[in-house]
Amino acid sequence: NDNTIHTPASSTDRFDHGLTKADKIKLSQLKQAGRQGNWRQVQSLFDSSKDCKIPMFNAYMTAAMRCEQFQQGARMFEKLCKFSLPKELATYNLAVKLYAKSGQADLARQAAKEALAEFGLDHTLGAAWLVAAAEVGDFQQASRILEEMKDSNVTVDKGHITTALRAVRRSEKATSADATKLFQMTVDLGLKPDVGLCNSFLSSLEESELEDFQMMDDVVERFEVDVNSAYVQTYFRKLLYLGSSYWSEKKMRIHLRTMPDSRLEAALRALNSFKLKIEMSQFCKTLEGALLVTSP
Repeated sequence: NDNTIHTPASSTDRFDHGLTKADKIKLSQLKQAGRQGNWRQVQSLFDSSKDCKIPMFNAYMTAAMRCEQFQQGARMFEKLCKFSLPKELATYNLAVKLYAKSGQADLARQAAKEALAEFGLDHTLGAAWLVAAAEVGDFQQASRILEEMKDSNVTVDKGHITTALRAVRRSEKATSADATKLFQMTVDLGLKPDVGLCNSFLSSLEESELEDFQMMDDVVERFEVDVNSAYVQTYFRKLLYLGSSYWSEKKMRIHLRTMPDSRLEAALRALNSFKLKIEMSQFCKTLEGALLVTSP
């Protein structure tokens, strides 16, 4: 199998890359081009036959991630493997994400397993592995990864849980209960939820219950979460089943008449609360006009 990865792995501190002064200059240029999103410059700088050193490959693959050139980044990892270069954990993490983003889930899992066997699980590999699970909506795998991290005393942060929630959102089998369980893990771990995590939780709800919004209201108040317009819009779209399309006030009024009074009342309470915290977007102004007409 040409895709099997047999070359050894290495951490930075146990492998001398032997970078020359010219190498270091080129490496700096590669990183800069990647940060700027200049893919053409990245390609012009990198020559795999000459720049056959792990930091160069890592910089190229990082740039591929930034520039969303996922397939080219994955191909470079395969070329690296053929050179039999000792790989760092960072190299594997990039490979896992590049394979996942380019739709090659099996190869992403393979790279993750090889990294796990060589280095053991840490927060960076956990993050990369979660990205792979999220890309294909495998929330069960995402949950297993989080549990394995906890069992291995690996730090789980809000970014890990946010990515796992993305797996729930993309899954055809996950339920709102699965999303709630993941979100609850944040609190159980003693982490302070932020607006990004709260927004990810709401976005992952397929069939929301009023209790979900009551929980979020409590979380926002308890942890003093600074809400923003993106969160507020997600909140109302999920609470009132508005979806992601544009709504005129007339169209919104017609839709709201199909909503239970309990949801309309909850929406009006939430709207009055949000008005005290942020400037209302046009969406919220339209919603307010429709609610004032249709609320009981």
